[in-house]
Amino acid sequence: MNQQKEYRIWLVDDHLLLRENLANNIQAKAPNLHIEKQASNGKELIELLNKCKAPDLVILDLEMREYSGFKFLENKSSFFSDLKILILSMHSDELTVINAFRKSIMGYVTKNTSTDELIRAIDSVLNGKKYIQIDLEKYYDIESESSKGSLKDFNFTPKESEFIKLACSEYSYDEIAKKMNISIKTLETHRSNTHKKLNVRSRVGLMFVAQKNNWI
Repeated sequence: MNQQKEYRIWLVDDHLLLRENLANNIQAKAPNLHIEKQASNGKELIELLNKCKAPDLVILDLEMREYSGFKFLENKSSFFSDLKILILSMHSDELTVINAFRKSIMGYVTKNTSTDELIRAIDSVLNGKKYIQIDLEKYYDIESESSKGSLKDFNFTPKESEFIKLACSEYSYDEIAKKMNISIKTLETHRSNTHKKLNVRSRVGLMFVAQKNNWI
């Protein structure tokens, strides 16, 4: 972390004690990360953005009363497209992680992460690099450096290409099967084939490859 340059950080979470502890922990270990403002929901965040200069980074919870982080992200592209977002959530399931990254966030960590890793995540996002918590990265086996190119380069069938795009969405596998008008067994075949061709082992890993190659 560059100790010379100071960054302006906003915290958005509906638990005041968590925000205060988080701010204290971050600034104790990284004094150049200035926790400038706090908000308890997405609506308050929008009000701050309309009144103040946008921060270098927003640390955002997804589930908040009145106006959730997801609701804010749905409107972000229309009004605050350049805003760098790091998600801090209690959830780590595939669909939540995929849905968040599909909404142009830069990083994702859970609330059981350490302050040190949170600071690494902040540093990565501030430098324009995506970040996902290390244990989630390992669990979902995200890295697949060899999987680069267009959809045609991997010789996907039309159904496999359709599966990839739907798998990188908020739909469950049951919903995807219905949309593709296929059985779950056939869907599992498409899933297995696409994962092998891309050298990935999870749906989140598939989404990262698809985003990296601008397939979605």
